[in-house]
Amino acid sequence: MSEDAGEWNCHIIVLGAQANRSYDFYKHLKNVAFRMDGEQIYENSSGNVVKREDGFGYGIILKAINPFKTTSPQGIGILIGGFGVLGTAAAAHYFREHYKALGKEFGAKWFGIVVRAPVTAGEQAVERLSVWDRAFGS
Repeated sequence: MSEDAGEWNCHIIVLGAQANRSYDFYKHLKNVAFRMDGEQIYENSSGNVVKREDGFGYGIILKAINPFKTTSPQGIGILIGGFGVLGTAAAAHYFREHYKALGKEFGAKWFGIVVRAPVTAGEQAVERLSVWDRAFGS
């Protein structure tokens, strides 16, 4: 969340979805499946809005191409974030519990998934909204 542009010639991980670094991620990385602002989650390819229900915190997990990495292998960018604390915690919890399964499912593909957790149960009750799964590449 700093004003420092930082180092982009590397693999990067961004935590949070509504900060300046997150907005840079959405704008500059390639094959970014979703983006967020203060109001909505948008599917990048269509502009469709991910419909949210009251009583849930929503988050996203993205793996995208970092075109600023100039040495091999190709640059990777990971973003894990959501709306507020619950959305970010839900996305982080899902990633922590399922990163191996995500690796097996998507392999070398670039992808985006949407998760949600009930306000009454917290991030441990996170669920993936598979209807929104997006993948790119081979």
